[in-house]
Amino acid sequence: YLTEFIRLKPRIIHIGGGTKEVEKDEHVNLEEGNYDLKFIKELIKKSSTEYITFEVPLKEGIKNHLRNINYFKGI
Repeated sequence: YLTEFIRLKPRIIHIGGGTKEVEKDEHVNLEEGNYDLKFIKELIKKSSTEYITFEVPLKEGIKNHLRNINYFKGI
């Protein structure tokens, strides 16, 4: 599904943590889910995507967003 989606050449990609077995958008921290973030990151690198947005819990405000961004960068 993601490979087909990326062929649409989205300018913006929205990422949030979650579990593959749950159909609901969970919006958990990236490391709390089981999405294959390495695969997703490689798809994004090969794409023409210009922006990535992260939808993660706001419990610590911007600090939590920055932690998730750094987590994603480190994958």
